[in-house]
Amino acid sequence: MKPPLAYLEGEAGLAGIFRAYDIRGIYGEDLTPETALKVGMAFGSLLEPGLEVVVGRDSRLTGPVLQAALTAGLTAVGCPVADLGLTATPI
Repeated sequence: MKPPLAYLEGEAGLAGIFRAYDIRGIYGEDLTPETALKVGMAFGSLLEPGLEVVVGRDSRLTGPVLQAALTAGLTAVGCPVADLGLTATPI
């Protein structure tokens, strides 16, 4: 498995999307499905094998696509995912 930061190579401006409690950016510019996929792989590679990750989304129109990409990244590195779907924010 790659080191976590290796999954994020080539993502210009990535540091600007991380906040203290979430990830935020302009969809299609700072935050894309590819970025969400890579974040999922990087985060998942930090966890103990088999540790389940709970994923939810807010009501924005871009939520389902980003959630699917993040989930794909997590499962690609072996993390089972519990999909909460649409959730209230903050949880």
